[in-house]
Amino acid sequence: MPTPYRTRAEIILIETSRRHNITAGAMVGPARDKELIQARREAAFRLRRETTLSYPQIGRRFNKTGMSAYYMVRDYCAQIGEPFPIGPTCPLKKGSS
Repeated sequence: MPTPYRTRAEIILIETSRRHNITAGAMVGPARDKELIQARREAAFRLRRETTLSYPQIGRRFNKTGMSAYYMVRDYCAQIGEPFPIGPTCPLKKGSS
């Protein structure tokens, strides 16, 4: 039987949840534990950097608004010392100048 097809976004959510030793379902749920918040921020950052998803699309992955996704990425950038993307020339997007 063939392996089920997974989108890049689904793969990122699975990889991030495994890295933080939580389930993907817990990561997109309503809980606000420190570990879950950290995993969500990392996943939102990766979704923004590694896919073409917009903030509203990322927010829907977590049952949150686009602004919540924006703040997750902003907070994760601050935590890791990465410059936060501003404007249409997003430095997080691969291939941007």
